[in-house]
Amino acid sequence: MLVLAQSEAPAWIAAGAAAVTAIGAVVSGFRVLLDSRQRKTSNFPDISGSWKATWHLDDNVTGYEEKLFTDDLEFKSIRGLKVTGNGHDPNFGNYNFEGRISASRVLTLYYRFTKYPAIEGVIFLRLIPSGRTAKGYWYGLMDDEEIRGGRAEIARAI
Repeated sequence: MLVLAQSEAPAWIAAGAAAVTAIGAVVSGFRVLLDSRQRKTSNFPDISGSWKATWHLDDNVTGYEEKLFTDDLEFKSIRGLKVTGNGHDPNFGNYNFEGRISASRVLTLYYRFTKYPAIEGVIFLRLIPSGRTAKGYWYGLMDDEEIRGGRAEIARAI
């Protein structure tokens, strides 16, 4: 059995904690590297930059004059398979989103408005192989506290 003097114990504990932290950083970095390689080997296009988004409300949704909304999106960070960015809606202002990319070119995103944090939702989009457009669906909690959504399309801004 190892017996340590009181003065040696804190240094031993600190060295162990530093080693665990270093191992965690290496594992995290390795995970990002693997995710980046998976994205590259699965022929995934670069999605960083500006996009135009079109959001459609389902046909059965009532109470809205407009059934089509457009936003500007910006994919800010792509680290491994994780993505983050922000968007701007002319009616509700700015929102942030985060999510991930799958090897099959599917974006799964969660969004939340900055000024109205109760307005939040999810977006599922499949990128076409060229990476210029993506189509899918969005659903979220709207300003009337109902879950609504429909088809979604994004296209790279020119």
